This record gives sequence, C-alpha cells and structure tokens, in this order.
Amino acid sequence: IPDYETPQFEVILPDYRIGKYPVTNAEYEVFINQQKPKRLVPQSMGWDGQRIPKGKGNCPVTGVTWFDALDYCKWLSEKTERSYSLPNEAQWEKACRGGHKNLYPWGDEFDSARSNHGRGSIAAVDKYPEQNDYGCCDLVGNVRQWTCTLWGDRRNEPDPMYGYPWVDDGRNDLNADLQILRVMRGCSLNDDIHL
Repeated sequence: IPDYETPQFEVILPDYRIGKYPVTNAEYEVFINQQKPKRLVPQSMGWDGQRIPKGKGNCPVTGVTWFDALDYCKWLSEKTERSYSLPNEAQWEKACRGGHKNLYPWGDEFDSARSNHGRGSIAAVDKYPEQNDYGCCDLVGNVRQWTCTLWGDRRNEPDPMYGYPWVDDGRNDLNADLQILRVMRGCSLNDDIHL
C-alpha cells in the first residue's frame, strides 16, 4: 500500500445509495442516443462507431472521461427526477468494503472466482457474484471507477492538500479547477490486485 494511502482512519458518512453495478454500455447508449446535439462516441470507448460491440451491452462502459461521467449523472437525474452523482472517495470505499476492514471487498485473501482480474477481456457486470455484504458487484477487477474527489495535478501521488485522513473539506467540489485530477477507485482487469 502506498504511503499516501495511510494511515487507516474512520469516516462517518450520512446515508446514501450507490449502484449495485457500474454503468453498462447499454445504459450509456441510451444517454448517447438522447443527446441533442448528437454526442459522438470517442474511440477510447471501444465501440463500433456509435454502437456497442455485439455482446457487450452488459459490460461496464469504458473510456469515458470524468466530464462524460458527470454529464451522464446530470442526464440521469433529469430523466428520473432523482439526484445522481459520482460517489466521493469515502462513499466508494465504504461501498467497496461492505462495512468491513478487509483488503478486498470479500475478505483479506484474493479470490479469482470473485472478479474478472487477470482475464483477457472486460466481463459483464453481473458475471461474478456480489463482492460484499452490501450486495455490490464489479468493484474490483474489471474497470476503474471515477469519484468526485480531488487528487491533484500529478498522476503518481496526490497533492498533500488532498491527502489522508479524508475529510469533507471541499475536496469533492464538482466545480473545482478543471485541471485538477480526480480520484479513481477499484482496479481494472490488468491492474495490480491491490485496491
């Protein structure tokens, strides 16, 4: 565990909800198709132009920027008349740990049957069992996930002003300087298996 991820500490959060699965290609396609003016799908998403590759509708959407993710949340909030946003880092961590202090969502030992880690391609969000007691799936070992928490302007280590312990001190400001990077959590199928 990198030094900047310590020390471990307790954070009290108000109640919130988080999706059981990451946003899928099929869900994101609805968003894409309803945009006016037309929103072009970037090549980084791995789609066939404006279409999802065959058989990949239930896979998590990839290649979206933090701004794309925010736009999706805003659109979903307008469509459903419910408030949606990216989780902050502490919310994501709580959802991942399932109320425990384990190294992985399911326990302290890596279990290859619980995630898509090390496989050759991205898997459907429901291919593996729930990863923790909260019923969340696909938090580890398929794709990385955005949070709204500020990181800093260097990729390899956070700005000391956003270091731990985590506090609700404005580091989740959606309107912060757009040059500041945001925290990503989880790990992709190719990342080191540590959270």
